[in-house]
Amino acid sequence: MLKKKSLLIISAVALLGLLLSGCSADTANGIIKYDHVAMPEETDPYYIIGFADYVFIGSTLSDGIPVTFPSGNKRLEYDISVSECLKGYLVKEIKTVYPAYYENDGTLVLVEGDTMKDDGLPEKGKNYIFVGTAQPDGSIFLESLYAKTEFNDDNYQRMTENMIEIKRANRNNFCETSMDAFDRSQEVQNVWRMENGSLVLKYQPFTETWSPEQRRKKAEEILSGRYITFCAFEGDTVVGEIMLIPELNGNRLIIDSFHVSRAFRRCGIGRRLIETVADYARGRGASALYASCCSAEETIDFYKAMGFSLSKHPIPSRVEDEPFDIQMELRL
Repeated sequence: MLKKKSLLIISAVALLGLLLSGCSADTANGIIKYDHVAMPEETDPYYIIGFADYVFIGSTLSDGIPVTFPSGNKRLEYDISVSECLKGYLVKEIKTVYPAYYENDGTLVLVEGDTMKDDGLPEKGKNYIFVGTAQPDGSIFLESLYAKTEFNDDNYQRMTENMIEIKRANRNNFCETSMDAFDRSQEVQNVWRMENGSLVLKYQPFTETWSPEQRRKKAEEILSGRYITFCAFEGDTVVGEIMLIPELNGNRLIIDSFHVSRAFRRCGIGRRLIETVADYARGRGASALYASCCSAEETIDFYKAMGFSLSKHPIPSRVEDEPFDIQMELRL
């Protein structure tokens, strides 16, 4: 994962790679058309904010400057004055790339989804809540349909309610009752089974959940000091956890436990937890993360999407403890 503070400066080299082209607001012809973007979760701010690196309040200092990237994609670049960071750290003035552009004849192209559409370019000097993702060159791409939201009390409350923070668990933010409201439940239809060295998908429905006693036991494990634990917090409520065994297994760090509370799944929280422990593992000198994964179809699909693959060197004790689990690794 990229370090936030290192993403605040756009290098001169990167800027030279952005070729100024196309029309400006002065030559716009007043026509607007839309590019359709596929975002099934477009009405769910949890999903968007979960993946975003930055959520911040600010106002544009200039009109959009047309830029063309080496890929040929056209966008508008804005200087923004940041007044408050809701997620991530930013300096007071930043450059951002907005998901809109002008065609050569002056037509403005905005984005739309199935149920939402951009209502126009940001007005100079007006306050918005911006949502953005950091790019390797240090720029910040504003996030499609959630690039900007008009700043008012209602929108501010809606966005801040959707803020999820990833923090290392300790006794200042975690206690014996922190897992009491956690919903581990998972309704499974299909599972993967290893047969003759190959994975075979089988229909085997079951429901897995935690009793109140199991939730308290999980909290005790997190507080025991035997694990490195990162939690996803909505306010003071724990909505996700990932636990690492501190000792390296060869060059691998082992994920001992990893869950996201049911109502918060498919919101990007699991991805953020994996990215967080991947960064931690690299800092420890590990070259891989190891996980003994629940064999549910959707669980394995998630791990694959994160870049995990079948482990070539399964840990015997893990296989013995959970013989139906799928042993996977993520190379770092």
